[in-house]
Amino acid sequence: MKPISEIVNDALNEITSGSLACLSDLAITGLLDDFIYVWLKRLDIKDFDFEMIDLARLFCGAENRRVFKAVKCKSIDEIRAKLQKYLLDNCRDDNRVIVSLKYEEGRIISEWVPMKEYLEPDNKKRTG
Repeated sequence: MKPISEIVNDALNEITSGSLACLSDLAITGLLDDFIYVWLKRLDIKDFDFEMIDLARLFCGAENRRVFKAVKCKSIDEIRAKLQKYLLDNCRDDNRVIVSLKYEEGRIISEWVPMKEYLEPDNKKRTG
């Protein structure tokens, strides 16, 4: 199975037409927030606090103009729609639950758990 960090990198490079590396760390962090939002919505994770992702995304707002230009979109909702399409086309059967995505030293770092493990009541990895 393809590593999550590779999937994320491929998706973001596709929607930015290869200009991901030209964006600031803050702009990339915003896109990572969008990715995890769409990924977890796709899995229908009901107990995840999506409002926290939206709030975190607001902290990246200063970079929105550059992000919108790179993605050729006018809103975060449009970015998320592009990511949703990418995931439907490329990751339909992947049900790993992403716990975190970070951008450090030019690399995307991911943490995830299998769906079965995430759904276990005593799972300590749950974040919200």
